[in-house]
Amino acid sequence: MQNEFEHYRNLDTSEAKVVEPVIIKKLRERKQEIASNSFDMDVLTWLSGQDQATKQHINEVIRHFMAVKTA
Repeated sequence: MQNEFEHYRNLDTSEAKVVEPVIIKKLRERKQEIASNSFDMDVLTWLSGQDQATKQHINEVIRHFMAVKTA
């Protein structure tokens, strides 16, 4: 048993193929599709680099616009 443990401990996974479930691929594609239909890429890039407080504030501002637009 110890021998098997050592075998796996020293196993080289540097060339192992990464297997991604189909559902994960579909979710990533869907997220990209939604994002590309919503905002310009420069805006998305800027937003992704903001801290959580700024993102929350932007969400609040957008919700305000939503309320005004639907009123």
